[in-house]
Amino acid sequence: SFEANNTYPMTGKKEVYSGYLSNVFTPIKGFNILTAIRYEHNDFKGGKVGQANADRYKQAAWTPKLGLVYQITPDRLSVFGNYQNGFKSNGYFVADKAGNINLSTPERANQFEGGFKTNLFSDRVNATLSYYNIAVKNTLLNTGEMTQTGQAVQNQAGALVNKGFELEANAYLVKGFSVIAGVSYNDMKYTEAAEDVKDRRPATASSPWLVNFNASYQFLDGR
Repeated sequence: SFEANNTYPMTGKKEVYSGYLSNVFTPIKGFNILTAIRYEHNDFKGGKVGQANADRYKQAAWTPKLGLVYQITPDRLSVFGNYQNGFKSNGYFVADKAGNINLSTPERANQFEGGFKTNLFSDRVNATLSYYNIAVKNTLLNTGEMTQTGQAVQNQAGALVNKGFELEANAYLVKGFSVIAGVSYNDMKYTEAAEDVKDRRPATASSPWLVNFNASYQFLDGR
């Protein structure tokens, strides 16, 4: 049957509703607090994924966010920290070489970040140094197998940690001359996966070390 062996239909209807509420308040001068919460609701009405019938499902979650900024030295040096929770509904995935499908558990993530911001020499130099740590669970991973119609077989045994630091500086010391420079280090690896994947870096991650530098001069006087 050409229809069964050479096509992979994906049909159905999915409705996604979300709402976001945030507020920033300042209990004392120089200290800002951000609080936020988001709600997302996924309603899949049913359909087909390949030759398999996909039943209806509903997946929803609340995701909070909290951020703090304190000016150690007004308009000169600030310390900040934030926490954010993430949610992603991945729906159905191909679970075996026969093309059978399973409904995935939503992917969840927790992110922590903190650092310092500086503003020096009458706003001519500003820099940010930050550290982050992101933990993700319920990640879908390819098993390396394929179905007859060319779909990647997956399982839901994945968890990963993504952490590192970033340093960025912007300088405008001389009229018309500006410099932007940055360096970052990223340590990203699977913490739960098959033995040949565990503790390895995902293929979607970039190089662990990244450096950028840009200098420009603009003629502001004369013709």
